[in-house]
Amino acid sequence: MKNSIFKRIMALILVLCLAMSAFLVSCNKDKGDDDDKDGGSSGNSDIINSIGGVSETFTGVMSTQSYDTAEDAAEAFVLEEMATNDDVVIEDVKSTTLSNDEISKVGIPSEFLDGADSVEKVEVSYLVTRNETMAMSSNDTQTTGKDTLNKEKKVVVYVIKYGTDWKYFAPLPETDATLSKSYYDSVFDPENFVNCTMKYDNDITISATAQGENMEIVMSVSQLIKHADGKVYLEQSMDVTYNIPGEDETSNEQVMYAYLEEVNGQIRCYIKQGKNSTEWVEGSLNAIGFDSLDDLTPFRDQYLDNSYFTKTDYGFVLAQENAKLYFKQALAQSLAQAGMGSMINMDDVEVDMYAEYYVSNGILSAMDVNADVDINMTTSGVSVTMNEKVIGKATCTDYGTTVIEKPFEE
Repeated sequence: MKNSIFKRIMALILVLCLAMSAFLVSCNKDKGDDDDKDGGSSGNSDIINSIGGVSETFTGVMSTQSYDTAEDAAEAFVLEEMATNDDVVIEDVKSTTLSNDEISKVGIPSEFLDGADSVEKVEVSYLVTRNETMAMSSNDTQTTGKDTLNKEKKVVVYVIKYGTDWKYFAPLPETDATLSKSYYDSVFDPENFVNCTMKYDNDITISATAQGENMEIVMSVSQLIKHADGKVYLEQSMDVTYNIPGEDETSNEQVMYAYLEEVNGQIRCYIKQGKNSTEWVEGSLNAIGFDSLDDLTPFRDQYLDNSYFTKTDYGFVLAQENAKLYFKQALAQSLAQAGMGSMINMDDVEVDMYAEYYVSNGILSAMDVNADVDINMTTSGVSVTMNEKVIGKATCTDYGTTVIEKPFEE
């Protein structure tokens, strides 16, 4: 009976690792060091220095579609830029025509003002019923329900009249404002990452207590991924240590190297296994845990819903409440995929989690995440308490200067 319970706990621990790995390409601050975990800090200076400083290049975009009235354009901004996955009810719209002096202070690029007849400042008040749907990657979504409490929000929109048509302007979000979709897409643009070097380190510790006995898994993962000239070079190491009741402590280290290039329209994948190995063999993407080259794009799995993020002076932040929501959704998805969806009630999951994203020269270039998760559950009539701690680091640098040499001779 006891062995069966610990096997179930071990399976659950592995699912927890997968759930957290689905989210994290990250770097930490020690828990409790933040003056304001909702985005008020100035960021981690070590990370900022490692990516050559933080800076924005986004100057704003105009809507591609035209609208019949200023109010229609402003409402479209809310639906398309601020609440793309939410149910929205517009409560109030107040519009003011701006003078030339006021227009100049807004910072609208001159090319958007050519041929413009007027600019209006529109204040939109609206209610949001948040769908608990968040992109788990650029192609997959998970829906776990709907928040039944309406959330009242307010946003200022600038709309421009050209003849009889109106368009909205989406500027660089101000500090402490929710990110617009246009800005968010610009820093995540896959074209940003065609030539770069990404370094990733992540530590996960999961402990569990049941029937007076403790078990623990400690996992460390490191990756180096280079992209250049349609080629990819990957180094990956994973070290896992198991402490299981009644068994000796065991450790397992896996080291893998991969080189990928396109030859005559086909992806060729070469793999080397082991730290001291010198033999490269041709394999497949699936053999190294990926389905396509897109899976290797930096920060691909961090593309979520823009409305969960708040602008900061170093980039943006996924503040605690939204981080909690995301982790619970990721965990629910991982449990369901493993056929363990009924094992944990999400109300029994406590999450202390925070994620900072750093933008350098207009490109997402680093992450900073710290997570501490507590779970209380019952399996086969036995009470189990679990804790997961995650600390990690990721930086993406050498944009446009990364070079990849074939690591072997054919």
